[in-house]
Amino acid sequence: MLIQSLDDLNEFVKKRSTEVRLDVQGPQYFEWGYVMPPNITYWSGDRRVHFYFEGDLGRIYVKVEASEMGPPRRVVLGRIQETEEAFQILYMFLRKRCPFEKLPTEEWLPDAATHDSDIPHPPDKDKAEGQAQPSAPPQRESKGGVASPAPAVRPEVRISPVGSVPAPAPRPVPAPAAAGLAAIGGFVLYSNDAAATARWYRDVLGVPLQENGGQYGGRLGSAQIIIQSSETPLAAGARGLMLSFVVTNFDAFVAGMSQKGADVLGMDESKQGKFAYTRDPEGNPIEIWGPPGS
Repeated sequence: MLIQSLDDLNEFVKKRSTEVRLDVQGPQYFEWGYVMPPNITYWSGDRRVHFYFEGDLGRIYVKVEASEMGPPRRVVLGRIQETEEAFQILYMFLRKRCPFEKLPTEEWLPDAATHDSDIPHPPDKDKAEGQAQPSAPPQRESKGGVASPAPAVRPEVRISPVGSVPAPAPRPVPAPAAAGLAAIGGFVLYSNDAAATARWYRDVLGVPLQENGGQYGGRLGSAQIIIQSSETPLAAGARGLMLSFVVTNFDAFVAGMSQKGADVLGMDESKQGKFAYTRDPEGNPIEIWGPPGS
């Protein structure tokens, strides 16, 4: 069964875990804002697994990060699409503690984890903070009247089966609105060199991009622009999408853009305003639009 949502994935994991009596802690949800997608995390001991959605070249995957806190700390990335694939990774990695290379997945990715180091290891949240510790172990009286140390109390290890973990609190459901497109939320540009491409957009065009786990994101008005590395090399050639940027003081902006190394490939003017055309380092066409009076 294809993974349609993180909530559906969690329901499947709870069901299968109950069937095979798999003890695993979680889930825990993390929200990352506009750059990184939400993810769901399960863990056991020093191992944890994250799942989140990701798109690449028109195809939607569920990305899986399997990590071992170590030391040494290791992380591997994979792609899956089926709920049973996700459960088998949890079962083999958390219960069987199998090596990374034996985990089932459609494709293991060679790049480093995108944001794993930013996520707190969930069991760390269970540690008490600021509690005073006794300077010496408590004493008990032996039969001979000689005080002897009380036996050490082992800390409780809380490993709950997923099936017994309550579902996340339901979110308020707004009244249904009429179906339809509301606006363009943003654009994702794939690049063979995301850092260099983002630097061009930032330095030449002034797009306020910030790096986050290997991706570069920023907002212009109501739209977001995200630049990330392509999982497979992009071939040189024509691109099927053109980005159009609205600017103020058109003439000064185009002159400054040219001074910063952008090739102005064409200019045009109509009753809609002034237009200039260039390409980014990946060959994507760019339109600079100065509305009338700009």
